[in-house]
Amino acid sequence: MNADVDGRASQLLLEEICCDLFRQMHVIEDGASAADVRIDREVDLGSDDRFADIVVTPPGATSYIVEIKIGHTAHDLVHQLKRKYGPVSEIQVQRVIVITRQAMYPDWTGLKTNIEEIFSDGATIEFWDEQDVLDRVKHYWNIDIGAFSIRETTNLRRRLDEINWSVATGEPDSELDSHVLGALPSTLLWHLSPWTLQRLRNDYDVGPEEVLSYGRYQKVAVVMADLCGFSSYVAATRDEDVISHCLTAFYSQSRHAILSNNGFFYQFIGDAVLGLFGLPRRFPNYTGDALQCALALTDIGKSVSQQWQRNIDRLQDTGGLRVGIALGEITMLPLRPYSATHIGFISDSINMAARLGSVIHPGGVLVSNSFYVNLTGQEQALFDEHDTVQAKNVGNIRCWNVRDVAAGRRQLASADY
Repeated sequence: MNADVDGRASQLLLEEICCDLFRQMHVIEDGASAADVRIDREVDLGSDDRFADIVVTPPGATSYIVEIKIGHTAHDLVHQLKRKYGPVSEIQVQRVIVITRQAMYPDWTGLKTNIEEIFSDGATIEFWDEQDVLDRVKHYWNIDIGAFSIRETTNLRRRLDEINWSVATGEPDSELDSHVLGALPSTLLWHLSPWTLQRLRNDYDVGPEEVLSYGRYQKVAVVMADLCGFSSYVAATRDEDVISHCLTAFYSQSRHAILSNNGFFYQFIGDAVLGLFGLPRRFPNYTGDALQCALALTDIGKSVSQQWQRNIDRLQDTGGLRVGIALGEITMLPLRPYSATHIGFISDSINMAARLGSVIHPGGVLVSNSFYVNLTGQEQALFDEHDTVQAKNVGNIRCWNVRDVAAGRRQLASADY
């Protein structure tokens, strides 16, 4: 593995770990509920090719930004941050945490000064080294690892799964009797966040063994999003590492968007992702959660496409992703006889969401009428009625499109980045 690939992989790894870490920090330090700490990845900063790595919004507090920059030269580090937060940036940054490998820069003091000059007066800039992250992993999770090596990372993921399963079940972490979680815990933690499992248990009396219950579920919201021009991007890419990294980034970030919005991550289908909301229980305003997820996915798709474009020669004439959302009945069924973990879904709503996503413009969100009427008035105000969609094998669909995706996301998030 070359240095660039290692840096990209380390970046994504640290992003995943830091999302969980910052949530845990606010749970312990502020007494916040894990579900109430909003954490978004690849957030559009309001102009072309500017995306914050992570935005953390604690309940009742101002959002702040986390930038993870691993493996960059000093020049590239300054360039990337200036591209995002330089004078023409449309946002007023109040607090930014920059995480990097400080030891790789001989003149770290000078580099630090150059970075601080990028941001507007009054912004608070914090600099964390990888060791600072490791120290907080030890403090907040009691997990002691020496470095983010392959071996240590494997141990870290195992321990985090055990801790997350403890959150989901309410069982003390110390009483887990295996270093390797069984099939059901691993499956549930792949499809649902630990705080969603905790909420199902506490508020709906749905234990782990009951989450994947086969049968029909009514009024489930299906969110389906796929990257635009995927085949063209692949054809224009000579370096397989670029394809691998961009797809891994999309997979990691899109799954996070579904889980962080209280959804059920179903699966990836090539360059598409499929999430379900309202399953196995319909949380209050679960359709609003699905809409929030869709808007977050549009940022992720735009970021991935632009990152991909920066690494290839031929200009692509499209990018981002399209999102379709439909509401209806869905059936959960086993993929193996009597299996408690291998599940699949069939639904006309999945087909409808796919058809809607296929006709909306790149970067757009198109929803079925039944989904639209189940939104709040504030959410409905973001939409215009779209032309009727004539979908093969589905019929004529009355539908609505988000008028301005970027404005809609800012309005719903109500976060002062």
